[in-house]
Amino acid sequence: MSRGRPRIPTNLHILHGNPGKRPLNDAEPQPEVKIPEPPPIIKGVALEEWNRVAPCLLSLGLISDLSRSCLAGYCLAFARWIEAEEKYAEGPKIYKTESGYPIVDPWRGVADKALEQMHKFARGFGLDPESMTRIKGSANPKPYDKPTGARKFLA
Repeated sequence: MSRGRPRIPTNLHILHGNPGKRPLNDAEPQPEVKIPEPPPIIKGVALEEWNRVAPCLLSLGLISDLSRSCLAGYCLAFARWIEAEEKYAEGPKIYKTESGYPIVDPWRGVADKALEQMHKFARGFGLDPESMTRIKGSANPKPYDKPTGARKFLA
């Protein structure tokens, strides 16, 4: 088990500007940057979120076939969160059990858990608000011939 903070992918180090001036990992795998096909389970709201987020990740050089499952997990958590919030909004917020004890609507717990999962996936892609404040990109990024990651993208 590793100690300390989790390692940050080199692409995110570059986008953040490498504030700690730590040496970059030149041996880190650089898979082809492209939007993978969504898995068959990604439908409806999850697919809409996939189609919204994937191009953003592509423009930052942060998506490849290897990130397919992480993006799918994020999109499924997003869809679950939307569904749970809608269900929670429909009914009473507090229920009474048969014994008379009040309990919070179970959809509240589902929504909270899905939101927590979304945040973990989003942080991995650098998409949470805290991570975005550290990304140093350009409004008009330089074009590149072969998508091979943020190093080439921002060079």
